[in-house]
Amino acid sequence: MLILCLDSSERILKTALFQNDQSLKQLLSDSMGNHSEKIISQIDRLFADTDRKLADVDLLAINTGPGSFTGLRIGAAAMAGLSVSKNIPLLGFNAFEIMFQDVKESDGAYLFVIPCRGDEFYYMYIEVSEGVEIKRSGPHIAVPDKIEIPSKISDINVLGPGYERFLGMCPENMQKRFSTDLRYGDAPALHSLAGLALNQYKKGPETVSGIPEIYYMAPSQAEVNYARRRGHS
Repeated sequence: MLILCLDSSERILKTALFQNDQSLKQLLSDSMGNHSEKIISQIDRLFADTDRKLADVDLLAINTGPGSFTGLRIGAAAMAGLSVSKNIPLLGFNAFEIMFQDVKESDGAYLFVIPCRGDEFYYMYIEVSEGVEIKRSGPHIAVPDKIEIPSKISDINVLGPGYERFLGMCPENMQKRFSTDLRYGDAPALHSLAGLALNQYKKGPETVSGIPEIYYMAPSQAEVNYARRRGHS
């Protein structure tokens, strides 16, 4: 099964082709947030580099967020257009699901962080023991020193596209409780997105229906600015 994956939730635009769970090609580009100018050309380059074409694709998969409000909308619209015009199933998974896919069989405590507005972050906390999820909190939005994590856990793995900035903003007493694993430096990873999509599709066509909804947790900055101009908090 040929799977075309897209992640437009960040400034870095990620696209990839997978044959089942094997990567054929991945492309990353700093689009400076102008995803609308890059998505189709980057997908075309994927096909050219792998000697494949859109007609060969069996399944489309996208990261539905949270993340860049505009980037997510542009990416979802592009993939929805391909899905409808070429009758290719489209599946979407939120960034927390994708990141958890990487670590779900590794025991430990995990904090997934994604930049939000200003100094805020989207975050989710999960604990895994003996390969089983035993605790989950979130998703939430907060500045680093206001996040809610268990006080008794001293070694928490921080993952996500915002992890470096997040750690740099944490008070020193919090930083001592956190660690990072460079194996997950590209989280949310496209191979994890492809794996989720493949597993979901194998459950049957009835599990693939319609266009995935974007995973919004907060209004866009434009909406916030509009509310302020209107005198709302």
